[in-house]
Amino acid sequence: MAKIITIDDDESIRRTIKRVLEKGGHTVHEAADASDGWLKVGGGGYDLVLLDIMLSGLTPHDFIQYLGGLTKLDPALAKTRILLVSAIPLPDVELQKILSSNLVVGYLQKPFENDKLTAKVDAALAIPSSSSAKNIVSSEYVLESGSTYLVKDVQSVFSIKLMLQEKERGRAAMYVTRANPLDVVPKYGLGGTRVVWLSFQKSEGAETVASLQEISILVSAFMGENDKTVILLEGLSYLITNYDFYPVLRMIEFLRDEISKSESILIIPLNPDTLDKKSMALLENECKSIF
Repeated sequence: MAKIITIDDDESIRRTIKRVLEKGGHTVHEAADASDGWLKVGGGGYDLVLLDIMLSGLTPHDFIQYLGGLTKLDPALAKTRILLVSAIPLPDVELQKILSSNLVVGYLQKPFENDKLTAKVDAALAIPSSSSAKNIVSSEYVLESGSTYLVKDVQSVFSIKLMLQEKERGRAAMYVTRANPLDVVPKYGLGGTRVVWLSFQKSEGAETVASLQEISILVSAFMGENDKTVILLEGLSYLITNYDFYPVLRMIEFLRDEISKSESILIIPLNPDTLDKKSMALLENECKSIF
């Protein structure tokens, strides 16, 4: 059972959350304003913070930045995660910017049924404190079939969230990763996902791919074997280092065209700091950008 705090200026919402979650065996504390919330969360020991987005005197970005700073000072706070609560729907861009933080594990829209509250909290508490993406489903973001997305995502965590979201929606999933599959499968809970190691190394028990041609064939074949797919292609900087930018761009152009004729989705995470403005603009012309 977890230690939870609800930070909300609506007393009826706080009491409802407290009553429902305490029935489930959790310990639930309350804070009615930003100052009280800062103080209590800074005291430590909380597994989950239910944070009202519209709380007077506080923005979600403020709180995320505050908690992130605290975790650097006190590692014991690293397990604390945030479930956002709001009565006002947020624009997709704003919502995804917030959800991209490793500290944020979900979003709950008011008004909510008790079982919806319980389900969201249970899902949030199931996420390991190591910031892995296991069991994370960001159902608020809708990806379109036949689309290629460029995600400005340094650690690929949000991209993995998106892939798992689409897998939960019934798509066959494939993850081409720079990390050893023997490490990432248990870390992110990727059972049932085809995980391919982007590496020139051969490894027993791991499927590998290295050349641009091999990647193109791999993705095309996977799409042909399944009606609907989601493909996460990591390691763009690695490919550019080994093959130069323009051959990699041509591969992405080919994959984008293949994806556009199908019911599939391609997700490409990238650290934008690794490319110059011209290269970044060329990639953005071929993809839909997130962030």
